[in-house]
Amino acid sequence: MDGAGNYYISSWTGNKITRFTNTFTSPTTVVTGLSNPAEIFYNTLTDTLGNTNSGTLNNTTYHYFGSPTSITEIENETTLTVFPNPIQKSATIIFDLEESEQVNISMYDAKGAFVQLVSDSKLAKGKNQFEIERGTLSAGNYVLKVTTAKKVLTHKLVFAD
Repeated sequence: MDGAGNYYISSWTGNKITRFTNTFTSPTTVVTGLSNPAEIFYNTLTDTLGNTNSGTLNNTTYHYFGSPTSITEIENETTLTVFPNPIQKSATIIFDLEESEQVNISMYDAKGAFVQLVSDSKLAKGKNQFEIERGTLSAGNYVLKVTTAKKVLTHKLVFAD
């Protein structure tokens, strides 16, 4: 998602990236001529979208969409990092909190059904790190959701065979 709340979806059909508003209306093709576009990441500081082509990080393209986001907007942005992803057995979750607060970290399957509670506790201000274990979860797509009183962060997880 970019700083304006738009979503970007890559498609092998047409080898393109499409931008949708936050209500998933008004689709606009923003990048064409790609080769099997895969993961998308968006840098709100530079207003730049990056995507891997042909499923390899060695073939990443970057697309600049406008002016940089102001520093005041970035100061209040929280980043949720998960690595490695795709996940074989376990992964590390890292995020920062602006203050000590109650945090719920849960995982959901691709249909939105709750599958695992990672943590539900009061965490310290600053950098927080957790390990998540695959356990008996099947290969597939999942969503990690980090919820505080002020924010909800989500991150797509892929459990590989």
